[in-house]
Amino acid sequence: MNWYYAEGGQQRGPVNETELAGLVASGVIQAQTLVWNEKLPNWLPWAQVAPAAEPMTGDSARPGNERPAVTAAVAAAEGPAGNHVRCTQCGQMFPPDDTVELGGRRVCASCKPLLLQRLQEGAALPAATAVGTGGAVGTLSPEEWLERDYSIDATGAVSEAWDLLFRRPAVVLLGCILLWGAFIGASAPLAVLGIIPLVGALASALISSFLAPLLEAGQANLFLRERRGLPNEVSSGFAFFGPRFWSVALTHLPHAIFAVSLQVVLLTMGLGFGFTAPMWARGQGANFAWPVLAIPMALGGLVMGLGMLFLYTCFRYAPILALDKGYSWTDSLRLSWRFVLKHFWQNFWLLFLSGLVMLAGLILCCVGSVISYPLAYGMTGVVYDRWFRDLAPAARP
Repeated sequence: MNWYYAEGGQQRGPVNETELAGLVASGVIQAQTLVWNEKLPNWLPWAQVAPAAEPMTGDSARPGNERPAVTAAVAAAEGPAGNHVRCTQCGQMFPPDDTVELGGRRVCASCKPLLLQRLQEGAALPAATAVGTGGAVGTLSPEEWLERDYSIDATGAVSEAWDLLFRRPAVVLLGCILLWGAFIGASAPLAVLGIIPLVGALASALISSFLAPLLEAGQANLFLRERRGLPNEVSSGFAFFGPRFWSVALTHLPHAIFAVSLQVVLLTMGLGFGFTAPMWARGQGANFAWPVLAIPMALGGLVMGLGMLFLYTCFRYAPILALDKGYSWTDSLRLSWRFVLKHFWQNFWLLFLSGLVMLAGLILCCVGSVISYPLAYGMTGVVYDRWFRDLAPAARP
């Protein structure tokens, strides 16, 4: 069984039971340390869930099969642990007498000086409750989180996403396939609009932009929950249905506005050249008119392609942020933008490598896309969980 534990306001793990016993013996995990595994409904103090040392017989008594023992300190604290309260700053549990109340929020002795300093500097009290989808013990404010540096291992993300995809394929892989089926089914009616000049192209681009972030967030959520050791089901891919639906869907609004605006410009240019080309052809010859029309259109297409790549790279994490941490679509876009611009080319390489993975699936007679497309989005989910996990969830209004 895999265990996770909180240390310094951050989630650690997974560790197996033998490693867990070592952490308990060394004092890293103490009575009040929050722990979690897949059998627990939520995070609980270690003293409340510590397994009692039991004598073992038969095969279970062989060396290497020992269960983690409970230290005397943990066992002694097991009784009153149920009355502990959670510090709203570090997330750990403490006896009520070891905390103070500030603005209706319980704060431990270690966090009190830092919080008082922030209040003296004019900072607002942090929210008492948060709305993250679970699993990540994120305690850093957006400002604190953005101060940290990072480095992206894109090739390592491929390997880890592959392992997650096939750890439980009946959940992760099947969930991704169903998401793609729903995406294709919802997009099919848009093809009908394509017969209407201008309106069809613009409507298809706009509506598809609202469907794409749902697909991205849903697939990433399947990988996130698997990586965090949380209960994971096929339905986890459709977790965007609910109060966060529009926050996720609107994260591609900049893409839609850019694409629609540039399409209008290109179409206007095309119509303008279409009307004037015959007049130029009379004086310059027909061979001159086509380059005059084709060159600006080609340059416009290049600008559109590069612009979409830039926007897609900068806002890559926004749909997942909106779903996982509960941020509004505007805050999700802002945080993703500021994170990516710290190391734009590392993030672009991750996107480029994801594209190569997708292309490899298409080359295999499209059959490989069933695996390569989820794998590509899983890479983003892995990188997101590594570097966004410590970010505190959004506060309830």
